[in-house]
Amino acid sequence: MNGRKVISLNCGWKFCDKDIQDAYKVEFDDSSWQNIDVPHDWAISRPFNRETPCGQSQGYFDRWGVGWYRRSFQTDMKDGAYILLFDGIYENSTVWVNGIKAGGRPYGYAGFYIDITKLVHKGVNKITVCVDNTQQPADRWYSGAGIYRNVKLIMTGSTHIAPWGVYITTPSVNADNANVHIETEVDGCINGTCIEASIKTKGKVISYGNSCINDGTAVIDMEISSPMLWKVDNPVLYTAVIDVYNNGILEDSEEVKFGIRKVTIDSKNGLVVNGKSIKLKGVNLHHDGGCIGAAVSAWTWERRLKALKSMGCNAIRTSHNMPSPELLDLCDRLGFLVIDEAFDKWHSGYYGRYFNEWWKYDLEFMLKRDRNHPCVIIWSVGNEVENQGEDCMIKVLSMLADFVHKHENSRPVTFAMNPHCAENQIPLSVEAKTELTMKMAEHVDLIGCNYHEQWYEAYHNANSNLVIVGTEAYPYYSGKGNDFAAFEPINPWFYVEKNNYVIGQFLWSGIDYLGEARPYPSKGWSSAPIDTCGVRKTRSWLTESLWSDKPMVHIAIFDDTMRSDMEQPHWSAPKMCSHWNFMHRIGEVLTIATFTNCDSVELIVNGRLYSQKRLMDFADRIIKWNVPYEPGTIEAIGYKNGKKLCNHILQTAGEPIKINLKADRSQICSDGCDVFYGDVEITDKDGNIYPYAENNITFEVYGPGRIIGVDNGDLCSDEPYTSNHRHAFRGRCCAVIRSDGEAGMICVRASAEGLLPAQVTVRTIK
Repeated sequence: MNGRKVISLNCGWKFCDKDIQDAYKVEFDDSSWQNIDVPHDWAISRPFNRETPCGQSQGYFDRWGVGWYRRSFQTDMKDGAYILLFDGIYENSTVWVNGIKAGGRPYGYAGFYIDITKLVHKGVNKITVCVDNTQQPADRWYSGAGIYRNVKLIMTGSTHIAPWGVYITTPSVNADNANVHIETEVDGCINGTCIEASIKTKGKVISYGNSCINDGTAVIDMEISSPMLWKVDNPVLYTAVIDVYNNGILEDSEEVKFGIRKVTIDSKNGLVVNGKSIKLKGVNLHHDGGCIGAAVSAWTWERRLKALKSMGCNAIRTSHNMPSPELLDLCDRLGFLVIDEAFDKWHSGYYGRYFNEWWKYDLEFMLKRDRNHPCVIIWSVGNEVENQGEDCMIKVLSMLADFVHKHENSRPVTFAMNPHCAENQIPLSVEAKTELTMKMAEHVDLIGCNYHEQWYEAYHNANSNLVIVGTEAYPYYSGKGNDFAAFEPINPWFYVEKNNYVIGQFLWSGIDYLGEARPYPSKGWSSAPIDTCGVRKTRSWLTESLWSDKPMVHIAIFDDTMRSDMEQPHWSAPKMCSHWNFMHRIGEVLTIATFTNCDSVELIVNGRLYSQKRLMDFADRIIKWNVPYEPGTIEAIGYKNGKKLCNHILQTAGEPIKINLKADRSQICSDGCDVFYGDVEITDKDGNIYPYAENNITFEVYGPGRIIGVDNGDLCSDEPYTSNHRHAFRGRCCAVIRSDGEAGMICVRASAEGLLPAQVTVRTIK
């Protein structure tokens, strides 16, 4: 076999959500099963059930049960190797090939591969997967259920690169030259096996090297002159092509993207990337995609990351598990820095049933799969683990950190501490908490702190060499004194920007997610700056004013009459909106806020100037105004050094009369997996969104596509996500449309009683 061929096995599966004991047998009749494509989440289509086990953690979805998947593939059985690769199955999976048990994985977030060379035969072969998603306790957020990430078949030579066997580092980097070190693990070596490697940029080979195999591994060092560095604002990627030859015959070939960058972290200079000091302006992300559940497409992540980028975000923490490989690919390409996290709890949570037997395999998987991503700058081995600071916990922490240092030592290791909230730690003094923190800090390279901002100074005084990262931070309030749960309106970002030894923060969370809900009817976490549709909320512009250097100003109206989103109190903010429709409050005095990074702001209502106010006069950096409401226009103008740089205008919307429907892409791949969003706004005749519109929008799709989810960002709604209609929430909703494998034009029509309809078309291409 010359080289390698990677085939997607995402399409053409059969699925049954019942436990059938002999479904693994080749002769089993699955003709009555449901036809599905993967990624697939069987739980998202089930009705909400407030009585379901672990209801709040799972967003009141019934994910429980056993599911079976079956699929055929064909091979002509030329000499070579056949490797089956699963990016993620939730959870407790068992895989059969042609009726023979081949492998599986308990941990739902770890990908795995199976060498099935000895199990396949010429002609039609059968893959069967059983997913046992019945065990409790569950994880603390919505997990989904099933084969929720991609599946691939790798066909290659008998001598081939091991899965995730290429390891690329750049030990020496300067403006003139970069050393690229490539280690390649090869399976099936024979006498005469050698490796050739080339580095490409823009399709041109710029460096070349070769090596013989020594004990199954080849090492090649290459040089790149005048390297283009991977930066947050210019994330340049190179491609390494690694070829495996046996006596001059090509056996395998793999392309690996990588970036060249130099990262240093210390308490004096903070985080420095390529000689430039950077603060991590980060968010935590769980793995679901709102209405599409855990089966999240690459485009959904790209859409969301771009929304985060627009508010100044430059970093992601993968809370609290390994992410999909597509997310890290996008962070490489879009310029996000990443804390890659392996686990939540160790023994006390859902992973406890796997820890002793599987932690090495799962942690090694993360390190090997993700080590070539330039976006990944820190490894995290856990979150808010049990028994913090006690000897039993220190033993495990040291064990995990040592394992990472042994297997991938190019990045520092951390874990995330909770705010010492275990019952036996709540009464501790600041001095005792500091002592506890220092004890744990000895075993990692930097300390990750969840909601510890008011203790940063004490930690620094105890150890001036300590580097701190705020692995979780409230978006609006902060703690005070010895109380991490105080509601002080001093934004936690202030603790980051003034201290070099604090390299950044990660808001909890970046995007609303399913699970970890409050009591029914809440279905998820609603305290993020972006909702489950990917739409920015008003509070996101406060974050942008703190994180972004681009001049901006944004108007927010404090409105206690808004319906509650059932936010978690400590992670909430005052109710606020960005519209100028308060006809029920004409003449009442409203509190207006302007978020800005300018020196001062002018506020103008219907042509009347309400004075100019300076940002420096507001300790929380929120300029506030008291203004009687009158319909019309309100405008904020931002000034710096006396010069007008930006403005924001809100216009009172008239009665809603039409639907504004936009597709967020003009074309998608016709691979059966790619998606686009049809975004709806309900507007007046001039295109202004009517913020109270709740019309029931019906979506119709014509052509080679189908609706896989509808959403409106309201996590307290009882409407199903798998439907063709959805009520608007605050004037908006959306539908997610997936290609069905054919090229052509997809037409989407949105209609509602009493509104002018709208439609859009999107091309699908091979």
